[in-house]
Amino acid sequence: MDTLIAHQTWKIILPTLVVLLAACLYLIWLRRKKMAVDEPQAIKRFGKIVGIARRTVIDRMIEGLIVLDDKNRILDINSSAQRIFRISLPKMVGQPAEAVFGPYDDLLENMRYSSRKNQNLHLRIDNEDFYYLLDINPLFDSHGVVLGKMLVFHDITPLKITENKLIEAKARAEQADTLKSAFLANMSHEIRTPMNAIIGFSNLLNDEDVSNEERNEFIEHIKNSGNSLLQLIDDIIDISRLDAGQIVVEKRLMSLTRFLAELFSYYNEELQESGKREVQLLVTGITENVDWTIMADGPKINRVMRHLLDNAIKFTHAGFVEFGMKVESPESLLFYVQDSGIGIAKEKQGMIFERFSQVMIGTWQDYGGTGMGLAICKEIVTLHGGKIW
Repeated sequence: MDTLIAHQTWKIILPTLVVLLAACLYLIWLRRKKMAVDEPQAIKRFGKIVGIARRTVIDRMIEGLIVLDDKNRILDINSSAQRIFRISLPKMVGQPAEAVFGPYDDLLENMRYSSRKNQNLHLRIDNEDFYYLLDINPLFDSHGVVLGKMLVFHDITPLKITENKLIEAKARAEQADTLKSAFLANMSHEIRTPMNAIIGFSNLLNDEDVSNEERNEFIEHIKNSGNSLLQLIDDIIDISRLDAGQIVVEKRLMSLTRFLAELFSYYNEELQESGKREVQLLVTGITENVDWTIMADGPKINRVMRHLLDNAIKFTHAGFVEFGMKVESPESLLFYVQDSGIGIAKEKQGMIFERFSQVMIGTWQDYGGTGMGLAICKEIVTLHGGKIW
């Protein structure tokens, strides 16, 4: 009886177990089928994410990056490189690098190589100078075949500018040292010459055989040499005071008509006494019955004009020396000095307002002077808020 019941039970359970097993197998098959369908999509999605990430990194690089194929055709240019060369990627893809970068000989020379490290590159773009360190790296496939190359530009422009400034500063320091030596030698000459004249002619005054006419001539030489020495000392003191910021502009009411008339009277007499009768002195800006007045430091303006006129007369042997003033606007007044003298070579005109300029332009051997006068003039004019050229 029991055996019969057990047999009946298995007849009922067994079909149920078969159905459950079949259902489980079906579910497993469905899951695997779904995974088989989703896997390529997942791989594709993963590849897309990696591509976006790689593109983002490349575009955010500070360094410029250019990818070329084995024929030197452009495949890719990141954002930094586009900014460097003022170009856009869509227009450049597939273009020969030689055509795109033709103006940059230094870059084209480096592009001949498939591998370069830390090459100094100087590019002039839109009239500006830029400096880079260039690395060129070859690109290989899985079999070691060269597919192209990648150019990486490291911007070193700020470092190069600083380096150039240091080189220029060193050159200026060396020039200043040379000028100082030349200036001291010239200064020694400028001091000894009037001192020798003063001592020599003073000794001659003790000679009882000297006539009154000769005595007066010697006294005149002593006076002129004393004035030259005094001018030299004044220049040295003024340069020192300007460097120390001790010269202050003291503006007072100044009569321009009287100022120009006094200068004309003084230098007209100077020309006669110096024997330069072939040089005509001209003045403009003096208007009859009109007295122009300005607020300025009269003695310092006088010093500037005297320096300019002294130079004009010194370097003019025949022709004219003209000076005067012009009203350019209610706020601007132009003083000028011009002459028909020997002039200055164009390449040296920028030096004349530098200290000891006569040493640089080579006129002190023939005409004397320390080269400080125009430098002092420039400083005084600048203190007045003006400019001199």
